[in-house]
Amino acid sequence: MIKLKRNFLLLLAVASLVISVVPIAGALYETKTDDEGVYTLSNLPPGTYAITAIAFAPKWVPGDVKAMREINVTLREEEHLNNKNIMVEMNKKLNTILIDPGEGTGAISGKVLFDNPYLKMVIPVPSKLCETKVVITRYECERR
Repeated sequence: MIKLKRNFLLLLAVASLVISVVPIAGALYETKTDDEGVYTLSNLPPGTYAITAIAFAPKWVPGDVKAMREINVTLREEEHLNNKNIMVEMNKKLNTILIDPGEGTGAISGKVLFDNPYLKMVIPVPSKLCETKVVITRYECERR
């Protein structure tokens, strides 16, 4: 019952999205959220990353509906950063140039979240009901 209610609230949140046109190139490095809205970017080298979350509305919602947001994260050698949550916003237009930072031993993870003003609550955005990508859009290697 709780899961059904949560899924219904998520569908309402996605349906409340407005249209935003943002060009997205083919990603060299991307992942999707799981059923709880959690993403993990792994095997990363040290450096500073710009990470963009993009939530696409389900196909039954008319138009090209997206919500997105970018965060900056600095990762040290073999570091595993958790709770790097990304709150997606509507009408956020970003120039996404998706890159591949190369192989490493670090990881960055967190949740993709949406603050629904109609429901007055923050909810996770899982890929189960709504295609949600998390991509690396900028990378600066750590200087030694």
